[in-house]
Amino acid sequence: MVVLSSPVVSTTVAEVSAYHVYLVWPWKTKDPESQFAWNGTVAFSRDSESPEWLNTPWRFGSDPSDLKTGDTVELSIPEFEATVLSVKKHEPARDAGWLPRPTLTLGLCATEFVDDPEAGFVIYCDTEEPISMFVADRG
Repeated sequence: MVVLSSPVVSTTVAEVSAYHVYLVWPWKTKDPESQFAWNGTVAFSRDSESPEWLNTPWRFGSDPSDLKTGDTVELSIPEFEATVLSVKKHEPARDAGWLPRPTLTLGLCATEFVDDPEAGFVIYCDTEEPISMFVADRG
C-alpha cells in the first residue's frame, strides 16, 4: 500500500463538453516526435458522482459541473491510501504523446475500491506532476 498526495495547484479549463471538463495539464509538454497527437489537456467527468472519479486520484476545489471554458480551477490529490496493482518499466521510454516520455508506470487503485474491477488509475513516476508517494505497508 502507498499513500499519495499532491499540493493544490491552479490550472485553466481548456474546454467543457456535456460530459467532461478538459484541463490544461501544466506538467507535460507535447512531444513533437510522437506518433500520438496529445492536445495538452486531461479530461475529467463533469458529474462529481460519476464512477469515472474512481479512475483518478485528482480532485477539484470546486464542483466540476459549474466550470466553464477559461475558468481557473484548483486541482490536488488529497492524501489517500492506494493499493499497487502493477509496476511496468518502459524500455525504451513510452511514446505517450507528451514529454518527458515515461519510463515507469504504476497501476494503482484507491484501497477502498480495490474490489471494484472498474476502479484504478496509473501514475507515471518520472513526470513533473507534483505527486508525493510513500510506502505505507509492504503487506
